Amino acid sequence: MAFAVVTGATVKCMYGTVPASLVATSQMNVTDEGKPLATLQDCSMANFQTFGMCTCPSNPAVVAAQGSPVPCARVPAGVWIPQHPNIRGGQDLFLTSDCTCMCGFGAQISIVNPNTQLQLG
Repeated sequence: MAFAVVTGATVKCMYGTVPASLVATSQMNVTDEGKPLATLQDCSMANFQTFGMCTCPSNPAVVAAQGSPVPCARVPAGVWIPQHPNIRGGQDLFLTSDCTCMCGFGAQISIVNPNTQLQLG
């Protein structure tokens, strides 16, 4: 059973040095305790802050810095990858705690804390 993911959830990049907080912007109608549920579309620069420093070996800036960490550039690629593709709210596919998304440099971004106990699926 997966949990819904709401604004304030904690997300982490596998090559970032700090977690970030997620902000749901794709829909505001379905909430849990006043916090909007995130959808698969909530995977852009507008949806989370920087992950601190980037250590991803395929990041050209890290390569140029000879492997030293560089500031995270936040380059999410595409949408969240669903594990439960049938959890909908109208036309929206809701984000669940077991989804991941990818960074443009090949790193995986995952959900550490969904910020709710609302179970979906």
